[in-house]
Amino acid sequence: MKKIMIALLAIAVLFGFAACDNNTTTPSGDEEQTGAVTSGMTKDIIDMVMDGSFENVAAAGELNTRIGAMLGANSSGAATDMVGHTGYTLEVSASAPMTATITHQIAAAEGTTYPAQVETLLVNGKQVGEAADKTFALDSFTYTYEGYTYDASESIVPVKVVLNGWFGDTTLVVTYGTDPVDTSKIISYALPASKTVDVAIGADSKAVSVTVDNVAADSDVAFDTISLSKSGYTYKDFVAEKSKAAQKAAKGYVDLIVPANFATVVNGWLSADVANTFGAGATWTSEYSANNGGSATFTLSPTKEVTFVTVSNKSLILDMNDKLTITFKGAGAGTADSGFNADSFTISGTFKAESAADTAETAFDEDIDITVSGKYTTADTEKNNLKITKQSSANTVAGITLTGTLTADYDDGVVATMDAAVKPELADATLTTAPADKKVALTTDTVELSHPFPNFS
Repeated sequence: MKKIMIALLAIAVLFGFAACDNNTTTPSGDEEQTGAVTSGMTKDIIDMVMDGSFENVAAAGELNTRIGAMLGANSSGAATDMVGHTGYTLEVSASAPMTATITHQIAAAEGTTYPAQVETLLVNGKQVGEAADKTFALDSFTYTYEGYTYDASESIVPVKVVLNGWFGDTTLVVTYGTDPVDTSKIISYALPASKTVDVAIGADSKAVSVTVDNVAADSDVAFDTISLSKSGYTYKDFVAEKSKAAQKAAKGYVDLIVPANFATVVNGWLSADVANTFGAGATWTSEYSANNGGSATFTLSPTKEVTFVTVSNKSLILDMNDKLTITFKGAGAGTADSGFNADSFTISGTFKAESAADTAETAFDEDIDITVSGKYTTADTEKNNLKITKQSSANTVAGITLTGTLTADYDDGVVATMDAAVKPELADATLTTAPADKKVALTTDTVELSHPFPNFS
């Protein structure tokens, strides 16, 4: 019996060792996640870098403010001299492409517990003016933060964040001076006075990287955190803001197309000397149809520049060889043998938009492709109408008469498209000198103004 008991105990001990061995070689689900960078940790790190909420640092400032300081702008936006700026180091390369590297120690290391926190800004630029001006326009940048955070066990772990993008204000320039003896030594470096900085972080998640304890975080999570929580910081936000400004300016010109304006203009064109008014070889035709309540289509193909309409210092101008089409339609399904009151309209053409006034529209000098359609509204159809009459001997228009005041209401759909300067990249990648005003334009993209119109407030 003793032998049997001893044998059973031996077997039990063997099974116990086997069980212990299995527990040590098969980790739990939580242990399998050790070393991973969670979404929550990634979001916290992005918040820290974007907001400047660094450990053991008071009021570091959000990213735009810190980058402005690294470029020589203080909190009031006035110019400061980067040389001798405590905590900052600067290196400038004047050879094309021009670059500047600014390093800023956010916080020094504290003993062996807290590593130093350092941010570095690599600026790519284009020279403007002559070489002696020591001036370059800011183009793209790479911002790097190296510091620390805490992992799930509250242990301090190293962190590295890299952000790539463009400077939103492409007229922003940095000037610097060199020692007259040792020209490699920078003795002055600053933004112009009263300049602040706005950056646009790249177009997708490739522009952002986060590394925690040498483990890469999910770049999509990092980029989405910026896109959703840090208003105005992404390339997409920058382009949307510039596009909205272009749409607002375009609407000011689209609104010039009202019945009183183009009825008077078209009527004048009908009786004009075509060659003198629109250029040699120009054509100006009208086509009248009595069907379906009546319609009239006017087509103009000028061979010289013609002002279509001017109101309050703003003008829509037809360039040479650009075609303009205007169509008026009557209401109802009857036959309009001699004339009709216009119930709806469609205007289509390419216009130069110009403003003589010193307003926001002054800088809006892009061509606009306008296709506008809509209805007329009036309180009294007996007194307020746009009458189109037919030539007695041909299917052409005899004249247009506007009585009273009509209001034009736009229909749904695209009413204007334009190539507007909305992208933050510098316009010319090979630029070595700038125009006389030393402004470097944004690159252009097609912007649409659609009805119902956006809220421009």
